[in-house]
Amino acid sequence: MSEPNRYTGKTEGSLLGSPHWEHPEGEWIKWEDYARLKAEVERLTAFTTRTIIPNEELQAEVERLTKAIIDSVEMRQRLREIEDGNHSK
Repeated sequence: MSEPNRYTGKTEGSLLGSPHWEHPEGEWIKWEDYARLKAEVERLTAFTTRTIIPNEELQAEVERLTKAIIDSVEMRQRLREIEDGNHSK
């Protein structure tokens, strides 16, 4: 997303009170630019809220799966086979 054009009402020490000139450090942006930026922030916030799983949830899932593997006789046997295969190389 591009930076919006900014505008200022200041000139050489005086203040005209409304935006008249484009200026990179201006105090104002157009309402349309503000609305576009606000909509983009809302869209990205909603996206991250839906798609990013909190770290605590991920950690709990890792612990649950690890326990399931450790508790499974079949999985312990497969892990031993994998470990034995890795040690023989």
